[in-house]
Amino acid sequence: MRAACNDALRYAISLLLRCGGALEEIRHRRRIRTFRSGQARLRARFAIRPETPLALEVPPVDPASVPREVQVALTSGTSGEPKRVLYTAPRLRAVRAVFVASFLRCFRNLGICRTSLYVFGSLEREASLSALLLAEEKLPAYLATLQAPYRIQAHPALQGLKDAYGAAAVRLWILAVSNPGVLYSTNPSTLSTFFDEVESDWMRCSALARRCIRQPGEVDPQALRLVRRLASRGWIERLERIAGSAQALPVTVWAPAIRTYACWTGGYVAPFLERLERRLPPPRFRRVPMYSMSTETIETIPDFRAGRIAFLPLAPETLFEFLETAGPEEPGSLLAADELRPGSVYEMVVSHPYGLNGTVRAISFAWRSSSPGCRTSGSCGVAVWGIPSPGRN
Repeated sequence: MRAACNDALRYAISLLLRCGGALEEIRHRRRIRTFRSGQARLRARFAIRPETPLALEVPPVDPASVPREVQVALTSGTSGEPKRVLYTAPRLRAVRAVFVASFLRCFRNLGICRTSLYVFGSLEREASLSALLLAEEKLPAYLATLQAPYRIQAHPALQGLKDAYGAAAVRLWILAVSNPGVLYSTNPSTLSTFFDEVESDWMRCSALARRCIRQPGEVDPQALRLVRRLASRGWIERLERIAGSAQALPVTVWAPAIRTYACWTGGYVAPFLERLERRLPPPRFRRVPMYSMSTETIETIPDFRAGRIAFLPLAPETLFEFLETAGPEEPGSLLAADELRPGSVYEMVVSHPYGLNGTVRAISFAWRSSSPGCRTSGSCGVAVWGIPSPGRN
């Protein structure tokens, strides 16, 4: 009975989210219409002039000098030593708002009915931006966990099970019980690695689900209560299938409602995307490329029109300029977004309120313009460095 009620509530939540997506789409269209005037306003606000220098690096952050109310996010370190980027609470909220708005428009524009979302964030305590965004100070509200079942994983009882059984076992258990409709992983390697682990080490990954069916008294009662409140119709049967199988079962058995997965699709991730497609083959499963961002800044926002997904430089409160690279040592002048030529390669230059303004802008990697209006066929691999002034929001 509870599982049926939960699914009815999930359906009601999905209706509200898709209505929210319609409102966000109106805001998105307005940002497109006012893009040029908004960029002019930001140029004046940041005091950006032709002579304003571009920054290749920024001074390192001394952890001892960071105010207590400011958090430090570490970059992935792909450019060498991981850099520290400061995040105030308002800045974190702004990044989270872009994430939520993008998914709301995705749900509405792509006709996703089961909007229950499972995010593959790290279960370890770390200093990445993803970890900061997913951090929970207390157990989320009941309705919030129905829509986002991954949010209970921060609870100490679930952390204890992760230490005992492994992260993959906890994920498999929660996915089988909650049966979400959408999976999200910033980097597809995280999602691909999970499926690899489930397939190659099934007995270990299914041990927690097996214990819950055969020996529930040996599982932390608090963890059992938390996960059971995520129950979706058929959850006991799915756990029994997992418990009774000595061979890895496909995702269609233990989480049959999944129809969509979203992740970054640019750069070096093609091998992971190919492995994912073998386990989540189209047309049953739809892959949605999400907006491009790095630890340092949001770079692009998805645009859903005419049955295709494009990416636009519409991050809030961000000034975008583009540097045409005629050759390794022949940079051209900075261009506005509406001055780009389809098929050309540019470097994106970003200015924002968190330190990259007035005297410093930031350089990026390459951006390829594939059609008028600065659309791209995939996410852009852009890295921008910026340090907010201590105490600023």
